[in-house]
Amino acid sequence: MPRWTRRHKRLLKRVGIVAAIATIVFLLYCTKLFRDITVLMSQTPETRPSVIYSDLFTLKTGALYADTFLTERLADLKIAVSDTEVGVRWKNLQPEYPEAVLPADSPLRLPANAIVSVVLKDERVDSIFVDGQPRDAIALEPTPIARLAGAETAIRDYQPIDAIPTRLVQAIIAIEDQRFLEHHGFDPRSVARAIWVNLKSQSLAQGGSTLTQQLVKNLLSTRQKTMWRKLKELVLALLIEVRYSKEQILEKYLNEIYFGQIGALEVHGVAEAARYFFNKPLERLTNAEMALIAGVIRGPAHYSPYKNRARSLDRKDTVLRKMSELGLISKRELKAALAETLVFAPPLAGVNKAPYFVDYVKAQILDELGGGISAGDLSNAGLRVYTTLDLPLQRRADTAVEKTVTELEARYKVARPLRLEGLLVAADPPTGFVRALVGGRSYGETTFNRVLNMKRHVGSAFKPFAYLAAFLKGADSRGQPYSQAYMVDDEPWAHEYDGKKWSPKNYEKAYRGHITLREAFANSINIPMARIAMDVGVPSIADLARKLGIASPMLSVPSLTLGAVDLSAVELLQAYTVFANRGERVDLTTVRAVIDASGKTLARFQPQPASVVEAKHIDVLNDLLRAVTREGTAKIMPGLGYAKAAYGKTGTTNFYRDSWFAGFSQGLAAVTWAGFDELKVPDEDDEKAIRKFKPPAQLTGASAALPMWARFFRDARPSKHQLEDLSADPSLEKERIDRHGGCRATAATPPESTFEALFLPGTVPSCP
Repeated sequence: MPRWTRRHKRLLKRVGIVAAIATIVFLLYCTKLFRDITVLMSQTPETRPSVIYSDLFTLKTGALYADTFLTERLADLKIAVSDTEVGVRWKNLQPEYPEAVLPADSPLRLPANAIVSVVLKDERVDSIFVDGQPRDAIALEPTPIARLAGAETAIRDYQPIDAIPTRLVQAIIAIEDQRFLEHHGFDPRSVARAIWVNLKSQSLAQGGSTLTQQLVKNLLSTRQKTMWRKLKELVLALLIEVRYSKEQILEKYLNEIYFGQIGALEVHGVAEAARYFFNKPLERLTNAEMALIAGVIRGPAHYSPYKNRARSLDRKDTVLRKMSELGLISKRELKAALAETLVFAPPLAGVNKAPYFVDYVKAQILDELGGGISAGDLSNAGLRVYTTLDLPLQRRADTAVEKTVTELEARYKVARPLRLEGLLVAADPPTGFVRALVGGRSYGETTFNRVLNMKRHVGSAFKPFAYLAAFLKGADSRGQPYSQAYMVDDEPWAHEYDGKKWSPKNYEKAYRGHITLREAFANSINIPMARIAMDVGVPSIADLARKLGIASPMLSVPSLTLGAVDLSAVELLQAYTVFANRGERVDLTTVRAVIDASGKTLARFQPQPASVVEAKHIDVLNDLLRAVTREGTAKIMPGLGYAKAAYGKTGTTNFYRDSWFAGFSQGLAAVTWAGFDELKVPDEDDEKAIRKFKPPAQLTGASAALPMWARFFRDARPSKHQLEDLSADPSLEKERIDRHGGCRATAATPPESTFEALFLPGTVPSCP
């Protein structure tokens, strides 16, 4: 035998051995892969992120139109508005109302595709028509504001095959793998056809992968495009077809297929796709909607209706025509589906529209529900949380904090590492619903939530509690009635208690002599307040503060009455909503209802008003709060852009560390704060350190917190009209008083030396 033949045989033998080893290695590798993918096939992962919604909005006849932000709210719902000669008009699409917030039989609900017309007159909502029929009020559905998903990167809502509409299954098979029921995991005819179609159209109009191959790709979670990956997918597809039935493969595929991104989250499965694109459960999808979902599969980014609406709709029509061609839908159904106008759900981006507010919502749910829900459940259990947030107001609150703090930093030339910060929290007093909450100037820079996690001295913003306690007591130790005309000395003074001496100082370091209680309150003068508070008693003042909603510990020391107590902004707001409600307390909340993935209501929060102080006493106090904005420390408010009737109180703490303004106007209450997160101040007993200390900025309630509050209310209540001042108890007496002597004014008293005030019965001073 020729020599080269023996060499050839040896070579062939070696090649055979190598091939056999390679085959064994490959089979072992495939066995491992198959074992791994068998585990994946047997799992039914279900990760549903929880969604946080804003509150619904009720539009009523008689409302000041500019204050409704109607067009902005409709834009958030992706509803186009057209102007008419007398108002505005829109088609309401397909609203989704939570029954836990708005019962199914509520007359406020709007039907799908309703034509709504709003007629305006004198800047007010004069009338509302729904499909030509008059309504007193209507409700707009809530808007999604955030999506929680914990540490997960993908979301799925696993559905059994019999829960997925047959028509949707047919649409996907028709456009993705017509021969799915015939092939065994690989379809050469489909590959050849795809190559031909793509070459002819010079695009990726058609793919050659079978549904089984696509399933393998999703289970392996790989996006690599290599020949080795393709070979691996092909082998595994063939093995899966041997091991599993077509129904099992189809069920897994329909729950695993990728449909796009929500921020950093991947959307998988047809159930999530229905929510993602149309905010609907699977059973409510129309033929056209199912066709669009099927069409997106080929290229979730390429055919996304949010990125390329025209391309997506063309693809939908292609799917419908293919279904008609295969006899899956009738000609009549095809015509109707092609003519249908699809209504897409607002794209819920990964960006949280109100991050500080959402943090507070999560904290409240975990606190209120106790052990009934965990932090993990809150993020990944598919909860729907309906909150009290008013999205247009939230945007204006964000702007008010950011712009005001930036301006203050520039004015005072604050330099790092010191950081000037701010917060704002606003609520609807009658319901206790928190409408906006900003815990800092920028969530991107710092997630520390000053509304949720910070307590500070509130300064003179605490004084209304002490004055109200005086009105409730009725008279001082001498029998002199407490009233706005009550005369008190403003001069150096000290109070001894428990062997100690307390010597409060006025902010201005000056004294006014014998003045009225009204002047002391409006101008936030400390010594008159301290004198009255010591007569009323610190325990009485603390007890009243607790009734109004102050939950933080309060030491029974004289300085408490001047605001030397650490409170949260929400506590302060809670108390001031009692003033706005004329004595009724309604506990504040950011949550209206929590619904689980099955639709069961886990919690519902409803206002529970309780009277804690008689209205007549609150009315006298509110008259003083109004004086603050007319003639006192907040009289610059009109110059800051807000000239409507407002009631409130400034607060400034020692060394200008914190500045506050708390108040209410036009049916809304709010608290603002501006100050420093980290500012080391000297001990109040260290006189040497106090003399050396130079504050980086002289932040006062009037110069820092008030501008933030005024900016917010200017933008939150933009209508030129204003609501009437608060009503007063009919038993109260109104008198004009000589501010210098605290007596009734006479015809000879100069007008500039008088003030008009409310008095409890029997407390108008009788002077000789």
